[in-house]
Amino acid sequence: DTLEEGGNYTVSQLLKEMIINSNETATQILRENIPISYLDRIYSELGLTLEGERTDKDDISLKEYSSFFRILYNAAYLSPKTSEFALSLLTQTDFKEGIIKWVPKGVQVANKTYKIHDCGVVYYEQYPYMICIASTWKNEKILANTIGETSKIVYEEISKAYPEKK
Repeated sequence: DTLEEGGNYTVSQLLKEMIINSNETATQILRENIPISYLDRIYSELGLTLEGERTDKDDISLKEYSSFFRILYNAAYLSPKTSEFALSLLTQTDFKEGIIKWVPKGVQVANKTYKIHDCGVVYYEQYPYMICIASTWKNEKILANTIGETSKIVYEEISKAYPEKK
């Protein structure tokens, strides 16, 4: 944990820690300082299940999870500048397995793994695509590998359909 107890942090610093490093302390600090009514309004405006209405408070559907990436990519809720900031943080995430594992090094991926979901935008040439994969397996090693292999197949098919221009 890179956050020090009693330290002062900007929202931007906390977002970076939360998104890039999956820092639970940063997440908790943000949750404690954002009124629940504000979060409820955002969830409602985005058509998401309100936290208080979830059967499992930590669970989110793949459809809901993927909608965050669609909304960010299309700058459909936040300003283009804020959406770009969020996506830039997502290109720096700390998990290098799953959908990012077999994507070639020069291709940027904005993704985040959450429980059994791995979702992101693969910036393939002029044909970026969104990919979201979920599983019910409990073995994280097998899960990450399977998600990675599935992502590899999708990338190869996209590459065949839209070959790189030389």
